[in-house]
Amino acid sequence: MIRNVFFVAVFLVSNHTLVSQEISKIEFEKTLKPNVYKAVFNYLSTGSEESKIQLDSIKEIERKIIVKALFGTWELFAVKCSDCIMKKDANKNLPIEFLKINKHSIIFYKGVEKKVYRKEKIKFDENLDYVKGITDFEFSDKTTWSFKTDLTNKYLMIYESGPVSGLIINYYKRIKK
Repeated sequence: MIRNVFFVAVFLVSNHTLVSQEISKIEFEKTLKPNVYKAVFNYLSTGSEESKIQLDSIKEIERKIIVKALFGTWELFAVKCSDCIMKKDANKNLPIEFLKINKHSIIFYKGVEKKVYRKEKIKFDENLDYVKGITDFEFSDKTTWSFKTDLTNKYLMIYESGPVSGLIINYYKRIKK
């Protein structure tokens, strides 16, 4: 029990450290809001009906906020991999990639012609645990993804938030609201 509480605390208040020089100036929210932290902690540690009701109401509000913040078209500008050895100029040779997000779907495009290569429905992952957050998306292949905007809402960070080996983070900049 104490071990689980420790992992929840570390996960919920951990900073998202940005290593790359280009993205180090972008500020993403570093901790959860106190009411969200408390609701998640109470639910995961007690599992009571009261904590579930409280968490459900907070999830609804936070999910509306994140979806609204994500609306628009985004262009890939950097990739970071914690377990990879990348060339110094690796982000200069990225493929041309875009995301278009509306209230129903996330559409992934590649190339100048913006050819669709993946389309996902907006579906939140309902399996909250010590790794997944309340605003994480579940894709059709059952993977869980975290989408986070920076404090100015001009940049987007996307990474697989389920149990994965090696964390690859894609960074996008907003090109159209």
